[in-house]
Amino acid sequence: MASHIFGNRVDFHAGGLDLRFPHHENEETQSCCYHDVPDWVVHWIHTGQLHLEGQTHKMSKSLQNTVSIAELLEQYNADEFRMLCLLSHYRSVIEFGPESMTTARNVLRKFESFFSDSKAYIDGLKPVSFNASSASLLEKMVETQSTIQRVLENDFNTASSIQALSDLVSSVRKAINDPERQDNPNSSPLIGASNVGAVLAATEYVRGQLLTYGLQSMDSSHHLQSKGAQTDNSLERVIEALVTTRSEIRQQAINTKDKQLFRVCDQLRECLMKSSSVEVKDHGKTSSWTFRKV
Repeated sequence: MASHIFGNRVDFHAGGLDLRFPHHENEETQSCCYHDVPDWVVHWIHTGQLHLEGQTHKMSKSLQNTVSIAELLEQYNADEFRMLCLLSHYRSVIEFGPESMTTARNVLRKFESFFSDSKAYIDGLKPVSFNASSASLLEKMVETQSTIQRVLENDFNTASSIQALSDLVSSVRKAINDPERQDNPNSSPLIGASNVGAVLAATEYVRGQLLTYGLQSMDSSHHLQSKGAQTDNSLERVIEALVTTRSEIRQQAINTKDKQLFRVCDQLRECLMKSSSVEVKDHGKTSSWTFRKV
């Protein structure tokens, strides 16, 4: 079948590490003889096996230690499993279980939180707290691009590329999050256009790279699409009104040091998260919100 479709040459042939010898060696030898060519496959790609955490054997029906896709999706989403794979080299063994999946989920949440913070900054909802130059941030982004190209060219090292993106995210968040300035009542929500450009460029680069890896939840429109009919413009307006009202109550609590009002604000934030998966973040005198997958 492969010869019928691809002829006497195959550019890439993939399989598990356990198939390298003798299976693939024999397949290569037999195909070279059949086609009378010195090489049948140009590049072999051998992937590591999937283990359950704490086990030394790969998942196998004969060992009855498999997890079906349906079972996986009962506890985790597809992007969380994709991130687990990205955090491992493709030739390495992947251990699947609560610990490794929690790590993958936390990495995803770091990126989601970053997109929420950067959007609030770009939209002018966060007070000015840019403690780095736009030039230095753009230099960091270019450095990250170079690093990612280098590590992917070195045997497709996705784990190092995710680390490089995470480092860039940390640099941007450090630049736009200054607690001292955010707590300053004289801080202005207006932001210099040059800083916005640098933050926007870095944000969209990170988003684009993650989308390239198939992480669909990183798409800015994904949360709205995934919520279906619930997330129409009317719901967004209601949430925006609730968050704005809560922000006004919170500001009153700050001015009067009223603990009861602070408790009301906390309860409303928890209610929005539990009922609608809406995450509210406070930025000095303002607040922002985003849909979050739980």
